[in-house]
Amino acid sequence: MSGLLVVILIVGLSYTFLLSSTHLHAQQPSSQDFVAYEKESNFIKEFKIPINERGLKGIATDSEDNVWFYHATSNGSMIMKMSKGGHNFTKNSIPGNTTVDTAVINLAGGQLLIDNTSNVIWFTDARTNSLGKLDIRSKEIELFSIPTNDSGIMGLAFSPDKKVV
Repeated sequence: MSGLLVVILIVGLSYTFLLSSTHLHAQQPSSQDFVAYEKESNFIKEFKIPINERGLKGIATDSEDNVWFYHATSNGSMIMKMSKGGHNFTKNSIPGNTTVDTAVINLAGGQLLIDNTSNVIWFTDARTNSLGKLDIRSKEIELFSIPTNDSGIMGLAFSPDKKVV
């Protein structure tokens, strides 16, 4: 069997997988294509999140150690906050209609960038083909439409002085 060898290194531990060449083609994955892995140790902690469908992407932490992540499907997208201890979750639904194909949603979007000075989370939302801004305090979301259809927006960064996205 020919395939792609993937080695994952986690603080001194390594895991090796051999992926069949059939996984390299653009095809819809089945539940048999996914590996469930759970590990609890002094350096890995897993949390159960209240989302039952695929689409989890970007992740970032704010200055108060809350974890923020992005989730999108063709039916909707959101930014979710997990409290520092992992016990409380807050969903912030991203408004707007889906304007791109499912393939674009699955492949792009979901990057998060937290501006702790102004308490804003910048994010890419492929589903609405936009760049977004979530005000952490007011929970208001503002979307900036990308003028190129199906752009698959990806990647965010601050300028060196952290004043411009």
